Amino acid sequence: MPINDDPTGSQNAGISDKGAVQQKRLTKITKRVLDVVYVMTIVGLVVWPVVVLGVGQNILTQSTSQAVTAFLGFRIDHNAVQAMTGVDSPGIFIHGHCPIEINTPGKLSWFLTGGFIELFAVFGFFVLTQIRAVLNSLSKGVSFSSENAVSIRKAGIAILCWQILAPFLQFFSGSAVLSDLEPSLDPPMLYPAFELNIAGFLVGVAAILLSYIFLEATSIQKDHSLTI
Repeated sequence: MPINDDPTGSQNAGISDKGAVQQKRLTKITKRVLDVVYVMTIVGLVVWPVVVLGVGQNILTQSTSQAVTAFLGFRIDHNAVQAMTGVDSPGIFIHGHCPIEINTPGKLSWFLTGGFIELFAVFGFFVLTQIRAVLNSLSKGVSFSSENAVSIRKAGIAILCWQILAPFLQFFSGSAVLSDLEPSLDPPMLYPAFELNIAGFLVGVAAILLSYIFLEATSIQKDHSLTI
């Protein structure tokens, strides 16, 4: 009758197998969620240009105004603060920048804003495609491979490219929106602005560094298999 000389080792192996099964299940669930997001993104990429063109045509034919959201800077000087609050404080002024919704009759600002959203969706779709490729590989039990490293690197480069491009798009779309408005001396004073997303830059750099780690791990895994 065989005797188990190492019950602890058998128990650890069982725990390891159970953890692997749970990890694989979690990967499949995540992949299914991303599949749903993937399909919804494709639908949005197709439908949104139609909406932009339809509303733009309505603006052209009926001379109506449309609400657009632009990233703008604002400033309210101490005279405006005094007029609004009744407090005479020459050293006080309010300024900042944030997304602001404005009704504008201009077609250029509407098309630029719509194009900005569509381009953001294209970059997001590309990154999502790379993540799905990695999860598909993980669901098959392949963790470290050159294909996964390339997918992660592509996602990181796309994120960095968007972080560089987005401030320029913010500034020019804001300029287009303001050019459609009549000059006004009433507060607040608005001006084109942009914002650098430091967190986005860090995510892109981290993804690129992770891709090189995956490449190194893949190389070590191949060497280990050849040694065995």
